[in-house]
Amino acid sequence: MRISKWTVVAVATVAGLLLALIVAGCGGDDSQDTLPTGPLAIYAGEWNGDDALAEGILVLEGKCLYLESSTAGTLTRFLVAFAADGTSWSEAERAVTIPGATYRVGTLVGLGGSEAITGRTMEWVVPPAESCDQTHIWGAGRP
Repeated sequence: MRISKWTVVAVATVAGLLLALIVAGCGGDDSQDTLPTGPLAIYAGEWNGDDALAEGILVLEGKCLYLESSTAGTLTRFLVAFAADGTSWSEAERAVTIPGATYRVGTLVGLGGSEAITGRTMEWVVPPAESCDQTHIWGAGRP
């Protein structure tokens, strides 16, 4: 059986995130400041498909990253969730990088993906902070 380079990269990324979670968990608080993912919520599994497009402003509030989208005059605030493969946060740039794109806080972005089904439990690699509003969750897809 042949293992692709991308499988090795994905396994290494998830292993690194899990190690960061274990190390951060030893501190005993809810702080995500020490995690390489910053305010990002990271879901388990492959990248979400591009079933739909949500456009709006990327907003950072505390430890939570939201996409504020206005459709037909109604503002919807989505907690944005990303797949682990290739996702990183830069505190200095206040930006999230995913394979093929970098999105900065305060800018207008278009994120492919789909809204998580209300009432379903998401499988998290890095869960959102407890303070994050999870009423609407956008599972981001690759650009």
